[in-house]
Amino acid sequence: MPRWIRFAFPAHVAATAQTYALEYGPDVVSRARPSHPVTVTRSGKAPRISVHTGPLTVEIPTDRFNGFEAALDGRPVMTAGPDTGPYVVDHRGLVYTAAADPQPHVVIEEGGRCAR
Repeated sequence: MPRWIRFAFPAHVAATAQTYALEYGPDVVSRARPSHPVTVTRSGKAPRISVHTGPLTVEIPTDRFNGFEAALDGRPVMTAGPDTGPYVVDHRGLVYTAAADPQPHVVIEEGGRCAR
C-alpha cells in the first residue's frame, strides 16, 4: 500500500460550489473507462519506450533520459533536447542532470508490471 499519493484532475470552476471526493481501497471500482486502450511497448529499433493512449503518444528514450517527446493526434506537442529532462540542484548550486547519466534506468510501471 503506497504511503503517499499525488493526483491531478481538471476541476471546472462554476458559480456554485463544487465537491470532489477521493475513494480508495480494494473494493473501489472505477466508473470511468478510457475511450482508447493504453498500450506500452518497447521498440526494438530505437532504445525507447512508447506509451499510446489513442490520440496521445509519448516516446521515452531509455539510452539517455533527457525527458520525453509527445505527439497529440500526430502533431508534436513536446520535444526533448540534448540538455532537457529532470535535474537536481544541490546546496552548493551544482546541477545534476538525468541526461548526463551514461547508463539511465528507465521503468514504466503499468498495473504492477514494468516495461524496462
